Amino acid sequence: MAKMSFLSVMFLLLGLELLMLALPWWQLIYLDQRFSNPFNVMIAPFMTLTSAPAFRQLLADTNAVVSGSSALAFFNIGSFVGADLDIYTKFESVYLVGSFFIGMGYHFVPHLRQHFPFPALACYGSPDDYPGDDSLVYLSSTIVDVFTFMNHAGKKVQVIASRLSFMHTILSFHSTLVMNFITATHAISLYPFQAFILHVNARAEANGLEK
Repeated sequence: MAKMSFLSVMFLLLGLELLMLALPWWQLIYLDQRFSNPFNVMIAPFMTLTSAPAFRQLLADTNAVVSGSSALAFFNIGSFVGADLDIYTKFESVYLVGSFFIGMGYHFVPHLRQHFPFPALACYGSPDDYPGDDSLVYLSSTIVDVFTFMNHAGKKVQVIASRLSFMHTILSFHSTLVMNFITATHAISLYPFQAFILHVNARAEANGLEK
């Protein structure tokens, strides 16, 4: 068997690396008892741990997910100081999600283009009826609006109302590093090898969420 030249080996390794960067080596973790601790660490800044079962039930009932920096912290088994809890759900479920946090002592913090109280804003029948505009802070056609809630400790929860499904919005993120989300039963990372092994943050072609 002929020996491969150094240049051939380098090209082979480069090709393998490019292949790994191109493919979504997604990872799915079932949130059983072994992974309940990272979940609890993720939500601990925003609610008591006794609220965890009710919160997971809320995610299941509304088909909502946690994404953003909190989901990234889940896979890193830690937390980001000052991170928000970003919850993605369909527009029709915003009222239920927002009401859950209001029931825990949070209050609605409207942005400049939200001229009505939260219940009125969240009770429109469909995204097409919602009185929004095209100048959202989050520039993405997949998002109807962003609803912000804060508690007395200054913790912020953002409920992002997707026009279609949460997956539609997550796939429009600006980079692969943040393409992670937590459901009621599973934690999913679409690019775990690049994000947590190679520490590569590839920019997505579709220019989705821009802060």
